[in-house]
Amino acid sequence: INFTYNNNNNIGIITICNTSHKNAICGKMFYELGLIVDDITTNNLYDSMAGLIITGQDDYFCSGADLFLARDILNTPEKGALMYDYMVDLLTTIRSHNVVSVSLINGPAIGGGAELITSTDFRIMSKNSYIQYIHARIGAAPGWGGINRLISIIGQSKALYLLGTTNRISSQNALEIGLIDREYVDNSHHDAGVEFISEFSMNSSIKSIKAIKNVIGQSYNNENLVDVERKAFICRWFS
Repeated sequence: INFTYNNNNNIGIITICNTSHKNAICGKMFYELGLIVDDITTNNLYDSMAGLIITGQDDYFCSGADLFLARDILNTPEKGALMYDYMVDLLTTIRSHNVVSVSLINGPAIGGGAELITSTDFRIMSKNSYIQYIHARIGAAPGWGGINRLISIIGQSKALYLLGTTNRISSQNALEIGLIDREYVDNSHHDAGVEFISEFSMNSSIKSIKAIKNVIGQSYNNENLVDVERKAFICRWFS
């Protein structure tokens, strides 16, 4: 996981880098992501941060947890529960933090990758990408808090349809149902995210935006639903 911070526009970019495995997140990368998020949310060097972008390297956004990690290490319901707790806490921190965040979906977002995009305030998607919740197809259930967040974005019936059918969702379809906020063409990858965040800082006080986002961020959390989702995930994880 790579993190860069531009002092000129005060925008941070988290990039998922594991292209040989479709940007799946392995054990080391889980740890790296945790360190980055902790640094962003606790280090006063980032008090002036105007926005955070999460994206993938090259042609993939993220394909979820690395299959070798799941099969060889996280291969019991108890170990799966540890991953669930870790990722839910991490992604909830991103979503509730006082910085405006954007998922820049540069390529396929599959499984856990499709859950990851719901952790940010906004989603911008390449017209050549797709989103796919494949969990039910492989006999699993979302394990990074994705059901809770997806419902808050598109509602119960649409969330059930996407999770239950496991269909691919094009950028056009995602825009129509409110899953994403904007499409972009491939050759404007990083510019699309920076331009979107710049709309906030162009005419508004960063401190005011942070105060507003802090209130909105706290409204995202539904602890009761998270507990139900955790039980459903553990029930389906290597059992």
